[in-house]
Amino acid sequence: MRKRSPYVIEKPQLKTNMTKGVEAAVTTVAWAVWLYFAMPVLTMVLWYLGVRLVLAEQLFGTHYLGLLSVVRIYAIVLLSMWLALSCWSLYNRRRFRGRDRRTFAPLATDEELAAFFRVEVTAVKSARAARRVAVHFDGPEISLRT
Repeated sequence: MRKRSPYVIEKPQLKTNMTKGVEAAVTTVAWAVWLYFAMPVLTMVLWYLGVRLVLAEQLFGTHYLGLLSVVRIYAIVLLSMWLALSCWSLYNRRRFRGRDRRTFAPLATDEELAAFFRVEVTAVKSARAARRVAVHFDGPEISLRT
């Protein structure tokens, strides 16, 4: 049988909120520092490839009219998507109002569970009543230990 591990890495629920907060803050600072040092290299590579910042080109160049046309197209697409989704939602609300067609699978009996797992019915009943159950797969055989 496997020994219980006291390590927090295997049981993250043992971490306190303070520990989680400190880890999140350190991770955020580390990513910020990495981005700070990586941005000049990325900018240099993009300049070499001839890529310029879209925002600077659109707003400070002479191409702001192109930006406005793109924004208009995006607005039309978003409005179309919202309209289609709203119509579909309204259709479903009217079609299925007051009807709950969802069904749940019936609960399996102890005999059905025993037949499925090929164990004795008494083993299933004791496992259902137990607080902790160990399931061992020995080839095609399954054994339950409570």
